[in-house]
Amino acid sequence: IIKILDGNIIDDSNPFVEEIEEEVQTNKKKASMSFTTALRLSFKNMLTKKARTILVSLASSIGIIGIALILAMSHGFQKYIDDVQEKALSEYPLTIMNETVDYSFLTKMIRDLGNDNDKKIEEIGVNNILESLGSAVSENTVENDMVALKKYIDENEEFQKLCLDIKYTYNSKFYVYPDVTDESKEYFDVVYPLPATGGLNLRGLIGWTEFIDSENLLNNKYDLLAGVWPKEANEIIVILNANGELTDLALYMLGERSLSDLADSMSGNVNSENPKSYDLEYFIGKKLKMLTASDFYKTKVDSGDGITAQQIAKYNSSNTALLQLLLDENVATDLVITGVVKSKDLNTTNVSAFLAGIGFNTSLYDLVVDLNSTSEVIKAQYESTDINILNGLPFDDAENVKYNYTYKSILELLGYANKDNPESILIYPSSFENKDRIIELLDEYSDSLPGDEKLSYTDELGLLMSSVSDIVNVVSYVLIAFVSVSLVVSSIMIGVITYISVLERTKEIGVLRSIGASKRDISRVFNAETLIIGFISGVMGILISLLLLIPINLIIKYFIK
Repeated sequence: IIKILDGNIIDDSNPFVEEIEEEVQTNKKKASMSFTTALRLSFKNMLTKKARTILVSLASSIGIIGIALILAMSHGFQKYIDDVQEKALSEYPLTIMNETVDYSFLTKMIRDLGNDNDKKIEEIGVNNILESLGSAVSENTVENDMVALKKYIDENEEFQKLCLDIKYTYNSKFYVYPDVTDESKEYFDVVYPLPATGGLNLRGLIGWTEFIDSENLLNNKYDLLAGVWPKEANEIIVILNANGELTDLALYMLGERSLSDLADSMSGNVNSENPKSYDLEYFIGKKLKMLTASDFYKTKVDSGDGITAQQIAKYNSSNTALLQLLLDENVATDLVITGVVKSKDLNTTNVSAFLAGIGFNTSLYDLVVDLNSTSEVIKAQYESTDINILNGLPFDDAENVKYNYTYKSILELLGYANKDNPESILIYPSSFENKDRIIELLDEYSDSLPGDEKLSYTDELGLLMSSVSDIVNVVSYVLIAFVSVSLVVSSIMIGVITYISVLERTKEIGVLRSIGASKRDISRVFNAETLIIGFISGVMGILISLLLLIPINLIIKYFIK
């Protein structure tokens, strides 16, 4: 019997007694959602919103596309620079001169010009810039020990293997004239090589190209159109540009046109009688005349039995004495044209190739050095250390001092060369990697020199290309910095979309929570969603970048050509 008063039980004849069971401790872990399950749930949810997912991924990929394109173009440009350097290795060798001027002092001089901007101007001052420049050049002139360096290079087997060719040049110049007998015309003459200035190599800038001793390189650079390659020291070859044309400069050197034609063409009056084209075989077998510097002098014995010398002809082609020298088979050397070649490269990096008209082997230059070594005039001056045989006066005489005639300068004027002491050394690396190793060897040699002596060399191509590479890198970094802003925007966008997704899926979150999903499981679901969007954005960015590179490459190649 149960008695109830005001809704409360006040009496129960048979009350219910709850049995309390003893709790049993278990080691069961709380259920959690795996990351794979989270990925599957997120992927199914994104399939229901395909359009939004694609648009969000595309927007997020813009930053990736921008950075990918910038890095691709930067890498491509750097590769292009490396290719240019690789091709130009045979055109711009490492150059070591016996005397080199370090022009870095010019930067300091220019900077010092503006040091007194705040100075009150009460009178006009004088800046002796020419005097300062002259003394600065003298102070910054570095002399290399060419004898020791040549010995080091010749004895270093590793150095030899790294080089495609090594050329030693001397003060022995040679002069080339057309094989003509018409005294009424003045013909173009050539002196080779041009003097080096401040460590800069000017060889080849007068229409003559000295070939590197590599048959493979020659075949890669030129097509043989007629005749054969030069083999003997006195054999030369005509070089056409990539369009199969011969420059008018070469025609003057070959004697096809005279200096009067040059004067007329400079004034706009073209000689209509000059041929417009030539047969490929036309020049083969034709000859040029070569004289060495010592050929222009002749020794004689004066009344005091001392040997002196006199200049018997001038270098220019307008005097009869020179013509007689050229006709004298015992003096002039015949240079025979053996063939015609065409340059393969339309975009050559070599300035001399633009002017090139005649090519020759190093053996021709060696022939000049050998001819000078047998010259009676040079022998006479070499043995006469105190007397200038050109005027018969001592070197300390006022006349010689006035014109700065010294024993060394007269020997150089006559073309004397000591093969152990070259004027310059031109090093042609066989590859870009080998060039780096050669520079390391030169630096090691420089460090081994005693005292404050240092080896000075010029890497014209390296200086030029390193500056270009630095500019490309700086521009790339700046562009990447700007494009990186879009990556930040993309990240914020993904965060906003994730927040919207959370608001849209509150019911799903409630269901997951009701069946035991923890807060960490819920966050794992949305992290998986952002991961999928990021992955899709990355894939779309890469694919779109690859597609865009196709027209970009075509446009760049068009403008480069």
